[in-house]
This record gives sequence, C-alpha cells and structure tokens, in this order.
Amino acid sequence: MSTFSLAVRRHVESHAPALVSGVVDYPTLLEHGLPQIDFYDSRRHLGALTGEALAERVRGRAGALTARGLARGDRVVMVAENTEEYLATLLAVLLLGAVPCAVAPPPAPSRPESAGVLHLRAAIGVVAPAMVLASTRSAPAHRAAVCYEDLEDAGSLLLPELPHPTPDDTHHLQLTSGSTSAPKAVVLTHGNVAHNIATVSRAMATVRNTGGLFSWLPMYHDMGFIQVLGALIYGGRIGLMTPLGFLRDPLSWMRNMTHHRSTVTAGPTFAYRAATDALARAGSPSGGLDLSELRHAYIGAEPIAATTLRDFTESFAPCGLRPDALVPSYGMAESVLATTIASHPAPEGPGNFGRVRALQSDSMSAPLVSCGPPIDGMCVRIVDPNGAHVGEGAVGEIQISGPSVMAGYLAPDGKVVGPPGGWHDTGDRGLICGGELFVVGRSKEMLIVRGRNMPPYDVERSIGELAQVGPGQAVVFSAPDDGRGRESLVAVVATGSGDADQCLQIRAEVAARVRETFGFSLDDIVLVPKRSIPRTTSGKIQRLKTRDRYLTGRLPSRI
Repeated sequence: MSTFSLAVRRHVESHAPALVSGVVDYPTLLEHGLPQIDFYDSRRHLGALTGEALAERVRGRAGALTARGLARGDRVVMVAENTEEYLATLLAVLLLGAVPCAVAPPPAPSRPESAGVLHLRAAIGVVAPAMVLASTRSAPAHRAAVCYEDLEDAGSLLLPELPHPTPDDTHHLQLTSGSTSAPKAVVLTHGNVAHNIATVSRAMATVRNTGGLFSWLPMYHDMGFIQVLGALIYGGRIGLMTPLGFLRDPLSWMRNMTHHRSTVTAGPTFAYRAATDALARAGSPSGGLDLSELRHAYIGAEPIAATTLRDFTESFAPCGLRPDALVPSYGMAESVLATTIASHPAPEGPGNFGRVRALQSDSMSAPLVSCGPPIDGMCVRIVDPNGAHVGEGAVGEIQISGPSVMAGYLAPDGKVVGPPGGWHDTGDRGLICGGELFVVGRSKEMLIVRGRNMPPYDVERSIGELAQVGPGQAVVFSAPDDGRGRESLVAVVATGSGDADQCLQIRAEVAARVRETFGFSLDDIVLVPKRSIPRTTSGKIQRLKTRDRYLTGRLPSRI
C-alpha cells in the first residue's frame, strides 16, 4: 500500500524526488542538490552556506561517524543547535540510516544538577543511544559526548553503499514537549515523515526550488526540525536564526525575513503576539520592514487566540503583510508535525479574515479559531469520555489516525507501544464544525467551575490584559483542596515588581478582573518573579508543572 494518495504521489514526482519511494531518501536528496542556508542573529546576516558545500560537509561527517562505529539503526542523542555544524551532522546521521533524537542544549552544561543537564540525562535514559553528540559548549553535560567540531572530514562516503530504508523503518525519535507530562520518545517512521511533509507541501502548493523558509524555532522542536527538512527536500532557500535571537528582539524575525525575502515561516501564538507588541513599542508602522513576499505564516498552539491573529495581521499590514498570510494549524510530535491546516480562505462571516475562521461558542468568552480540515489521508474524530462519537459542534476528546501518526512510544524495554487501534488520543478537547477542527484546550488542564468545564486560556488571557501583568504572564489551574471539599482555582502571575504595596494592588486587580469577567472568584493568587513560570522548549506554559510546584511549595512567591 502506497504512503501517498494518487494526488500527493503526482505532486511528489514533480517536486520532491527524495520522497518518490515513500521514504526520505537522503542519497537522492544530496544527489539532486541542497538549497543555500543563510544564518542570522538578532542584528544582522551572519553569512551563507551553499548547498554544494553543505552536501560535501554532510558526506564528510558521515564518514567520520562511520569511522567511530555508527551504523544503520543506531540511536543517537543529539544536543540541538541552530547552527551549520548541527545541521550537517544531523543530515549525516540520517544519511547513514541511524536514528537521531534531538534534545535542547542545557543552559548550564557544567552544573550536573541543573534542569537542562537533568533533562539531557533523562533523554539518554529513555533513548539508550549508541552515541551522544553535542557542541563543545554543551559537551560538559555528558562526559562521553562526541563534539560536532571534532567530526573532521573522513572522506566522502560512496552513495551506492548507503542503506535504502523502507517506510516502516524508524526515521527519528521526537521527544514530546512535556506540557502535561514527562517527555516521551515518539517513534516516527520514514513513511510517517514522508507522508506529512509531502501532504502538507501539496496542500500549500509548494513548488520545487522556489521560495524560502525562515525559522528561529529550535531544531529540537518538531516544528523547527520538520519545516527545515521539508525546505531541504523541496529545494527552498533556508534562513536560520537562534531562538535566543528572537527572544532578545522579536522584530528581528521580521527584519531578517525582509532581508531573506522569505515566503514561509512559522511560530507558536506567543511569538506572533510578541512581534506585534514589539512593533507597537517601536512606534513605527513599518520601520523598513517588507513582508510582501511572505505567503504562509503557520501558527500552531492549542487553542489559537483570534485576537492575536487579527492584531498581528493589522499591525504588519503597512509592512506589506498579506491578509491571508496566517495559516492556523493543529498538530503534535505524534503526527510528525501537522494534522490539520487551514489551507483555504475562510468563508465570509463575523470575525473571519484571510484563512482565519472564527467560531463564537456559547460556553467560551473568546471565539475559537479553526485549525482547518485534516490533511490528505488523516482522520480526526471527537469522542466522549467513554469513546463514543459525539455530534457536529459538540465538544469532546480529539483523536487522530492516519499515515502521519507515529508508530508509537519507545518503551523502557526498547519495544514500541503503538496507539490502540491506530487512533492516538491527543489529550486535547475540541469540536468539528463544517469539516474543520476547533481546539478548545487540554483535557487535563480544564478548570471545573460549578460543575462546568472551562479552559484556563480565556482566564489567563483576561488576566494578561491587565497593564501590570501582560500577555503570557499568568497560569490558571485547579488544585485539590480538602478543606473546601472541592478543587481550588489558583492563578500564578509573574511580575517584575518587588514592592509589597504594588504586589497587593496587582493581586486585587487580578481577583477583580476574574470575578467581573467570568463570575467566579479565584481561591488563591500567587505572584512570582518574571521568568519563573515553567515553559516548554517551544515557549508554551507548563500548567501541570506550575501546579505541581504550587502544591509542593516550590514556587518563588513575591509576597
């Protein structure tokens, strides 16, 4: 059975020769040529690497890894960087048929008990790799790590000797972001990856050797990695910046895309909000920015805030941003990247514009945003807690199935535990309306207010609108409370203020905002210092980790 439908196969034959056999064929990828890679920081263009030079370095590093004993099927933990050394080494590992698993670089690699080092150790424990690869800076976190910088050219590897994978062979392992649990190793096959990249590319009418991708997303995140891999396969120019560069100056994302003439980019919701706010602070409607080339700006988070999309579109319209540039989507590591995409214009209606379709639900204070219909070959269903299908427009658990869905999770004994019956329970809640998916929120993060499920996102967004708080600085969750005989409703709010009177005022404003807007009172409001709210590697708030720290008294309270 083919990985692709007939329509996708025809698209692949015309535009992606490395995917024709239903796998990611790395010898063919190198043979047909790689695109140019441009590197940026938050201030300027740092330089470019031609496709020919990259291919030669990939072959050289493959030879060096072979000399060190790396073989087909070996699992490799790689400390990821948005650098030339990392990208060339990653492609070399894949060229050899080995199985990479990317991990975030530890911020303090020399401190054994730091969170980053502990995360790396946990990943190594889960993956049980034959080799650990890291940059010289990150190498102190693991004494046996091989440094990217030490992989000197060992001579080009003869391409005919390289293994040819099957669709069922493992392509890579992707660690889940850990929003609601400890990281798991997702096993993704060549067939999974080929299907997702080809199907998304066909849906967005990608043409070989045209356009350019710009990404600051970390390469250890599925969105960062798969987008770059897709651009390599389709021959699109690539611009890379570090995540730190974006965080230092969100507008550098737009400035660098202007220089790069990027046609494609992506980011989570908070990134678009950060760029919008940065433009407002700059006090200039354009500042020399030119986004007229940008055709597709993917946005993925659960759920997506309609106001963020409209504010971003309106704020950057004077910079040439097209009204239909934003592309809401839904996906996860377990489906490679995308499961649904808003690939077509939204119908006329209140709150709709471009590809953004809004739905006002009676139970939600803010409109829901459509993530589009499932991509070719993928199925989405909504079920109740007993697994029974619910009707159109009814909220329930989101389950997905299809060729992009993972082989399973890597178990401690090395076996792969697949999704029951081929259906992956995403842990998200949503509804289907008009064939399109609307995500409400995480099942395990729902607030229960007087017997009614309420997503925390609306409450957090409302608190973030307060002048002394700001977007993305509030976490709301339920916590067990034996004294009340029910779960307490708690808000953790980050603030830069250390003044006791001002903190008391912030708490009062938060309490009043929630009471007036939603009709219930918070049981506890905890103020914490800025940057102390736990987040995933992609910047999403970790509500359950925040909740755990609250319950164990490990939150650094201001007052």
